[in-house]
Amino acid sequence: YKRSFGSDGPPAAYEDFDTADVILLIGANIADNHPILCRRLQSNPDKVLVVVDPRVTKTAMLADLHLPIRPRADLALINALIHVVIAHDLIDRDYIEQHTTGFDELRESVRRYSPESVAEITGLSPELIYRTAWLYAKAKSALIAWTMGVNHSTKGTETVTAINNLALITGNIGRHGSAPFSIT
Repeated sequence: YKRSFGSDGPPAAYEDFDTADVILLIGANIADNHPILCRRLQSNPDKVLVVVDPRVTKTAMLADLHLPIRPRADLALINALIHVVIAHDLIDRDYIEQHTTGFDELRESVRRYSPESVAEITGLSPELIYRTAWLYAKAKSALIAWTMGVNHSTKGTETVTAINNLALITGNIGRHGSAPFSIT
């Protein structure tokens, strides 16, 4: 958060689970590890739940879309989602202009992360990567949440920064149900 926003405080709250229409969980088995939060998640009947986890966990079984990614491929997946969002002009230009810097550098840095090339790294089909990117980018309010699987990985800082970038370029931050959120 500090690298992306200048502050270490999360820009989300548990209440965002109540109002998000797309919730993307990355390496977060909240059904087993955060049961109260899982009940809150289940009380939002209008959401689409996407779970990125190599394992078929209880949380993955609740998902509308499960992405059984290879271990240590989270960063490549997020970069591919950013690639799709930019390539298909699913960005929020006004938000980017008013609230961000470095968009051209971001676009250049994800150029090589096409869904086709990232499919080999992640073990996911390009179609699944495209579908996830479109779901997230077209949401009225999208929440990305993760736990220690991301935070404690060898690429944790880079992965969280990429997650924050995805939220920023789609304007999914600063509104009810829209934010990147580290569940700790």
